[in-house]
Amino acid sequence: MNFNWEDYVSIAAELLNSPNSPTSYTEARYRTVISRAYYGAFKKAYKLYSLTIHPSFSRTNKESVHQWLITRYKNYHSNDISGNCCQEKCRTIGSYLDKLRMYRASADYEDDLKDPLRLATKALNNAKKILEILNEIQSAYVTRGANQ
Repeated sequence: MNFNWEDYVSIAAELLNSPNSPTSYTEARYRTVISRAYYGAFKKAYKLYSLTIHPSFSRTNKESVHQWLITRYKNYHSNDISGNCCQEKCRTIGSYLDKLRMYRASADYEDDLKDPLRLATKALNNAKKILEILNEIQSAYVTRGANQ
């Protein structure tokens, strides 16, 4: 059974909006929201890229898979696949994913996180936007495949 990576974003939303969480874990909860939001969006973006957008991709072992994927989305050009319906959407995904990765790195590695609630809210919103665009692209491919 394949894991639904979007569930990480759903869990992040529940954690962010949970009024019953112990207040002693508030910052840890916000940091977890940021991390899960990133990984949910990242894994969905990776899966879509590798299965649909550019199934014949390859990367060097020297590159971080995270930065590699972000770069591919940010620098996407329409001749990577048939049609150019996705160029702007892919570049937007790359920009959002890049910001989200920075938020996640801060949440995971910085001892003193400035305004964790604000950062968690921004991270969750970015992840939701990424998923929305990815789902639009995925729908376009399904529709295009059905019409061919």
